[in-house]
Amino acid sequence: MRSEVGCADIVSQICAMPLVDTLEIPVGRVGLWRIDGTEEARYDLQFPSVGTKGTVHPRTSLQRKASRLLLAQMLGFRPELEKDADGRPMLTNSPLNVSVSHTDGFAAVMLGPGPVSVDVQAITPRILKLRERYLKPEEQRMAPDMDTATLLWAAKETVYKFCATERHDFRAPITVHHISEDTMAATLLVGEELSSLTLGHRWLSGAVLVWLESVRS
Repeated sequence: MRSEVGCADIVSQICAMPLVDTLEIPVGRVGLWRIDGTEEARYDLQFPSVGTKGTVHPRTSLQRKASRLLLAQMLGFRPELEKDADGRPMLTNSPLNVSVSHTDGFAAVMLGPGPVSVDVQAITPRILKLRERYLKPEEQRMAPDMDTATLLWAAKETVYKFCATERHDFRAPITVHHISEDTMAATLLVGEELSSLTLGHRWLSGAVLVWLESVRS
């Protein structure tokens, strides 16, 4: 079950703030933006000639713009983004690696010189109907409630983004073994190579944030 995090927690403080804060971690920085509906106007001011590609739902468009605003604020300059061959974002005007995520109410970005991956997920009841699709039986026993099921979904999304060159499902190669107050232990099996990962996580207001802290083969 979810444990409430006090106001002193650096990430949880974001819930009381209108826009953005960053969490400094050994491998980089994680930024979180609380979407408040002002993103359209802010985006038009900061990126007057840059729209969002394709036709998307207004809610998704707002989330994408929030993530771009957050990235610009974290970098301190206007980011230039492209996608690599596997669809992951990459900065063309910075040597830093970048990972981006957004959901109802929040956008998240992770920046760092090495491997980066971040995921933010709104907590909704529908996640319980999907558990068997992405959780192994032992993981399902770890996630009997909506909050923890969402946490494990975000954890697997984070690992999947890290290894996006492998087009596989969540259940077979990615296993979450242990959840502590603010970290999780997971493994990733690709072919015959087994990697051990440590994931950081924080509970937000109606959502959960997960990021990659370390990976060891």
